[in-house]
Amino acid sequence: MGYVGRCRFLAVLVAATFFLPATVLAELPASFDLRDVGGINYVTSVKSQSGGTCWAHGTIAAMEGNLLMTGVWADAGEAGEPNLAEYHLDWWNGFNQHNNDDAVPPTGDGLTVHQGGDYLVAAAYMTRGEGAVRDVDGQSYATPPPRADESFHVYYPRHIEWYTAGAALESIDDIKQALMDHGVMGTCMYWGGSFYSSSSDSHYQPPANTLDPNHSVAIVGWDDNRLTQAPQRGAWLCKNSWGASWSGDGYFWISYYDKWAGQHQDMGTVSFRDVQPNVWDTIYSHDYHGWRGTLIGAGRVFNAFAAVDDQTLNAVSFYTTADDVGYTVTVYDRFQGGMLLDPLATVGGTIPRRGFHTVDLPQTVALAAEDGFFVCLQTSNAEHAYDCTSEISTLLGGPMNGKLVTSDAEPGQSYYWDGVEWMDLTDLDPSANFCVKALAVERSALLEITAATAAGEDWVYQNTQTTTAGRHASLVTVSLVSEASPGEAYAVSIADNGPDGSNFTCGTALDNRPGEQTLTVPIVGGRIGESYPGPDGDPYTVTVTLEGQASGQVAMAQVNLVLRYVGDIDGSGSPGAQDKQYFNQRLNNISTPYPDRCYDLDGSGGAPNAEDKQVMNQVLNAVVLP
Repeated sequence: MGYVGRCRFLAVLVAATFFLPATVLAELPASFDLRDVGGINYVTSVKSQSGGTCWAHGTIAAMEGNLLMTGVWADAGEAGEPNLAEYHLDWWNGFNQHNNDDAVPPTGDGLTVHQGGDYLVAAAYMTRGEGAVRDVDGQSYATPPPRADESFHVYYPRHIEWYTAGAALESIDDIKQALMDHGVMGTCMYWGGSFYSSSSDSHYQPPANTLDPNHSVAIVGWDDNRLTQAPQRGAWLCKNSWGASWSGDGYFWISYYDKWAGQHQDMGTVSFRDVQPNVWDTIYSHDYHGWRGTLIGAGRVFNAFAAVDDQTLNAVSFYTTADDVGYTVTVYDRFQGGMLLDPLATVGGTIPRRGFHTVDLPQTVALAAEDGFFVCLQTSNAEHAYDCTSEISTLLGGPMNGKLVTSDAEPGQSYYWDGVEWMDLTDLDPSANFCVKALAVERSALLEITAATAAGEDWVYQNTQTTTAGRHASLVTVSLVSEASPGEAYAVSIADNGPDGSNFTCGTALDNRPGEQTLTVPIVGGRIGESYPGPDGDPYTVTVTLEGQASGQVAMAQVNLVLRYVGDIDGSGSPGAQDKQYFNQRLNNISTPYPDRCYDLDGSGGAPNAEDKQVMNQVLNAVVLP
């Protein structure tokens, strides 16, 4: 057994091996400033903190910067620049004496409000869906703002990644690339007057100094040639949270060679990526305080959950404890006889960066209220993040005397594989749970669709003595009015009102992810029997049916298609001499009264040619087409 992280823990097994590709970085500029990227500013306004809330300001600066860079804030219909509530994070992070859901009573345990935190504290709050909320929703310092309200807009980072530059700056380019790709990043430092030079507007704490970090700021750029108090050039451009008038404009520089900035394992450089509105109704989890320690040696772990309602599970989240970690997540229907049974969905890959990650399931899972389901995570490095009662020994913006934060767990929630059997995690630590979450949305009452034909594609061929299969595809667009299980895949089928022997077929609708609200179904022309009434102009009804692969719900919609015969250019009901004349005119680029009719008789696409002329002669002579 071993002890790793912020609370005690373990070592056991052998993990599977994954091939991990190398990362290739493009050449980076000698200087970069997110406030001016081709004339565009990707940094929100400098704020002025109250109390020891620098850590919340550093976190929110990074979140806001990502929202600004991606345009998600504006796409969500928000006005002005991104503006999230630092003090909602400060009050409701779950680690303080104001509130801890794992403690009984929930007050009086842990940190003092307004007296510090760190990026792992912030990550726990974000990843369980508590925030971040907008400034207008929950920005209150003197008194606690409401914890939640239906009117709140909650923003969720799909990924939170930790970087360090390395003692020899061997990984500094990774940080620079992340800044360019994803925007503002949080970092830490020790603020002390002797380390700051007002003349150069720069900070440098020598690596030999023993003082721990006590302040959080946000990195917004760099300059490889910047002079500081350090013996070598190069510095990070940083946004502080002491108001826009501090140091002239609220910004300053920290040397690349500073002891903590870009270097601290948990607070050196943190990127909040792919921030989006929180679309999930329930985030199933047992790790209220997030990553507090690391289990070493277990290749697989799982969490057991029970559905709170009829829902659709469409994503999972977890931490990776190192860079370049292969993973496989499988959702199971049962845990019985010491075995996980009946897999419902699986997803896998390699994650290049240590941190928190949200992954969409390629196939959604329908959850029924009160039913159990089990989310299993396998990692290539056989390490897994877990929550447990822990001490926060170093605070950004607070005292350095450490605070014990209570976590709670129950048997039957988290398990690990010891190489022989599944073991309950509480047997190792009664307060421990794995950081594996399941993200679900409420199921709509009904799957509802509408269908319509695309312009100019509202017809099919009817021929009694010819084979027309594959010569024309009528495009029917199916629109999803409501989804029982958003993001699920659909099986598509069609039926027609033609006689037996009709052989019209349809294409397949691909997996419909959230945001894609239409499916295009090609109805490929076949042969309709002689007994079917009507020439060109009579309706031919096609019924399109969608069946949800997760919800099992079925919806139908109908369209009327126009019947035509191959070679019937003028729409008289059958091909004749006049049609041949029109065809020859079109073949020779002479206008006809029917420019929009189909002259591509062999289905090859493009303008009519000699092969189409041969088809015209065949249908005029009642020759069965090949």
